[in-house]
Amino acid sequence: SGQVLQLARTRVIRLSLIGSAARMLSSVLKLRPLAVLSAWWIMVVALVGSVLMNMGQLAARTVMYPVLGYRRGLAWAQSLANTWWDLFLFTVELWGDIPLRFHGDALRRDRKNAILSGNHESGMDFIIGVAASSRAGLGCGRMMTMMKQSLMFFPIVGWTNRLQGSLFLKRQWEKDHKALVRKLNHMEDGMFPRPFWIGIYPEGTRMTKAKYERSVEFAKSRGLPVLKNLLLPRTKGWVFLKKNLPTSVDHVYDVTTCYTGGAMFPLDFLFKGRFTTKRIDVHVKDHSFKSLPHSDEDLKTWMMDRFVEKDNLITEFKENGTFVGAPLRSYPNLDTTLFLYFLGWSLLVLALAFKTIASPTALSVMVVAEALVLSRAALNWLSRRSRVNDDVSGASSAAAADGDDDGLSAHSSAQIKNLKRRSRRAD
Repeated sequence: SGQVLQLARTRVIRLSLIGSAARMLSSVLKLRPLAVLSAWWIMVVALVGSVLMNMGQLAARTVMYPVLGYRRGLAWAQSLANTWWDLFLFTVELWGDIPLRFHGDALRRDRKNAILSGNHESGMDFIIGVAASSRAGLGCGRMMTMMKQSLMFFPIVGWTNRLQGSLFLKRQWEKDHKALVRKLNHMEDGMFPRPFWIGIYPEGTRMTKAKYERSVEFAKSRGLPVLKNLLLPRTKGWVFLKKNLPTSVDHVYDVTTCYTGGAMFPLDFLFKGRFTTKRIDVHVKDHSFKSLPHSDEDLKTWMMDRFVEKDNLITEFKENGTFVGAPLRSYPNLDTTLFLYFLGWSLLVLALAFKTIASPTALSVMVVAEALVLSRAALNWLSRRSRVNDDVSGASSAAAADGDDDGLSAHSSAQIKNLKRRSRRAD
């Protein structure tokens, strides 16, 4: 009893001091000039890293094609993309210190094929797909998304999606139909590496005031539900997807994303050195693909019903600040992995810069920016770790102080070792 109480009190004091110091130093690094410099360096690392990674992807799918073949070459390209996609998670969760929480059904780590269907609010919504696939042990490299064709020519996201096997659409059904059939046939007959996820936004476009008003007018004219927070889903592509992937998909993850403090926008990141977003909450509903209806009309109704549910969830979240009754899910901590991925890519970019750039001033700025990014991420990690462990220590102290036998028995001498181990990692 005394040993547990003393250990808990010592840890509370120690971790509180560490957390306070980390938060204080991190707040200095968040001053706008320093934050903007580090944000631009992250962008440079992502851009140059994507070009290097795209060259590797292209080699895997062309030069090495005689050795690897189509399927293995694409799998190699996707594996390369996995490490690069996690740079975005590093930026949001570790550098940006934005909690990303999943509620509801668990994202299964069963390596099964799935469809991820979400609401579309900003150009940074793809972060949800990156986070979900990483937490499921898959990685966003295995995500086949359907994007508008103009994005295919953009560096970073566009090139990477093209080389990892995503599909770019003209949004003209007559022209897109053949490309969809060819891609889905590859996925159905095993030509596409497995496991895979398919990412879709049934709304078809991002939410804006003008688009929302047109959506409401259309809903009223057709006798469809009028949604408060979402656009009506476009169901033709969804029905086609279900009809042409009858056996290869196991799950449909219906995700509803809510941003506290506003959605994420790249311009805030680059010119303010921060996102306005304070927290991201994602509600997950897992549906068995095989249990979905079969007729076209029933499939359209099913998707419409899901969007009515999503609309109600968003309204509920706005009123309560959480998804009432939906359990908060815990997944393996990714902080160390994200830190190492960024460190690896940034050191590669720095090495290339020292080989190609002659200006000592430019090189010095890059080194300073690298130090700012890594320091801020490390301090945020310490702060998050102290907050998590404070909760564990506080619970232990309360159990001992109240003379709770059950609570104390949970922290017997064997459990004290576990308590010490927990202090070295964030859950």
